[in-house]
Amino acid sequence: MKQAKTILKNFRGSNYEVGTQIGNWLLSNPVLLQKVLLPPKNYLQNKLDEIMSLLDQYCSGVNDEIKGFSDVLGIEYSQAIFYAMTYLDRGCSLMAVLPLKTENGHTLMARNYDFNDEMEEMCFAYTEIDGKNKYIGSILNLFGRCDGMNEYGLAVCKASNGLPVGNFEGG
Repeated sequence: MKQAKTILKNFRGSNYEVGTQIGNWLLSNPVLLQKVLLPPKNYLQNKLDEIMSLLDQYCSGVNDEIKGFSDVLGIEYSQAIFYAMTYLDRGCSLMAVLPLKTENGHTLMARNYDFNDEMEEMCFAYTEIDGKNKYIGSILNLFGRCDGMNEYGLAVCKASNGLPVGNFEGG
């Protein structure tokens, strides 16, 4: 069986502050940093504006996280691979087991990484952003929340299918 290293992190503060915390973490991890950056001017501005508008509407604050990250690193916010990866189809598998089927009476939720574990940061984080629900679970290309559960017990797991393509080797 293949072994994969995971990272556990705690992030607290405003969206922008969490972004700066992520940026400072990556300053000490150059290998991971190179995995999550795209070349400058990777998108047409109107395409980037569309992506950012959708994120503002459905995932408020994530653009502020990326702004904090970009400010710490001194890069253009458009270089964050998060923008490219949010428009990709995925191919991961999900499962849920209801309490009646488990020994301890708990609901179980799981996701695997069929897509490509080498393109994931494999980071499981507790995130507490000012004015937002607390969250524990995986982060998606450093910003925003992916699979996990909020402080009220709402658990979410996502995947989609299709041909994965992207602006990076192996994508």
